[in-house]
Amino acid sequence: MDMTVNNISTILRTTSDVLFFDGAMGTELEKRGVDVSNPLWSTIALLNNPSTIKEIHMDYLKSGSNILITSTYQTSIRGLIQYDKLYFSVKQNCDDVINKSVELANNAKIEYLQNQIQNQIQNQKTIKPLFIAGSIGPYGAFLSDGSEYTGNYGDISIGELKKFHYERLKLLILNKNCDFLILETMPNFLEIKVLTELIEVDLKQKLSVNKPYILSVSIKDPYHLADGTSISLVTDYLNNKNFFDDGNLISIGSNCLPLKNSVSFIKNLKNAIPDGFPISIYPNSGEIYDGVKKSWSPDSEILGKEKLDQYKLENISKTWVTNGARIIGGCCRVGPQDIKRIVSSF
Repeated sequence: MDMTVNNISTILRTTSDVLFFDGAMGTELEKRGVDVSNPLWSTIALLNNPSTIKEIHMDYLKSGSNILITSTYQTSIRGLIQYDKLYFSVKQNCDDVINKSVELANNAKIEYLQNQIQNQIQNQKTIKPLFIAGSIGPYGAFLSDGSEYTGNYGDISIGELKKFHYERLKLLILNKNCDFLILETMPNFLEIKVLTELIEVDLKQKLSVNKPYILSVSIKDPYHLADGTSISLVTDYLNNKNFFDDGNLISIGSNCLPLKNSVSFIKNLKNAIPDGFPISIYPNSGEIYDGVKKSWSPDSEILGKEKLDQYKLENISKTWVTNGARIIGGCCRVGPQDIKRIVSSF
């Protein structure tokens, strides 16, 4: 099976196929007894519980996911250095930690494919394409103060943001088992400009590698980034830079957004991007997180039998696709069984 970097670009460009992300990593680790209550979040599991991460990847593949997202969301070089003495018994090589995340996802993919090849021989089933997406979390994730949901970074400069993101981007771009990048939960317009310029200009020229990427934003409401910037202003910027037509951008969308906002966001985004450009969406489960109590509870706005049916993942995901979504899945509190329900509905 040819699993080249450009495969996902080709699928999105030449077919109408729907691809499926995996679901949550952090909340799934918590369900399995892994303590991620620290500023490095699932990075700790990379070092202390790697077998659990691989197990979660396998469970998502078995549930029908096409795309495994690496557990590098909060694995920044600066974060690893800053918290090294607090959380690690021995000094870690930052490059090794990031590459380890790709390795775990790739090992799960290889093992799953080997099993699928045997099934194909026995049952003449088609093997669907599988991809590994290198997760790039925002600067706000490193701050560990919730600013990935506000975009409030204070007076940070372009230079600081470039320095923060550069090394992790470079490592994932050069990693041949990382098929594409996914810029996750991006709440800040300046940060989006910095990241897209790094990928499309600086690193492309320096490394001579065209690595596809998805831009997945964090929103305040269906019409604005978390920092208040209009979604249309973001898409105008990408359009003026020709990133939609001539860049490595393969999809744009949102993650970690309230489920109740998902359809409105897609409809608004669809009107702001070139016709037919692929949209990606992977919202939270439909529950609300209480930062004080550190607990999840149902969203009162989507209660009642009619709304509960409407917002079941297997039902609302069809509405996403009807309105232009091509890559779908789930974020916080969405586990393998939820992904299985989504995939089985198509």
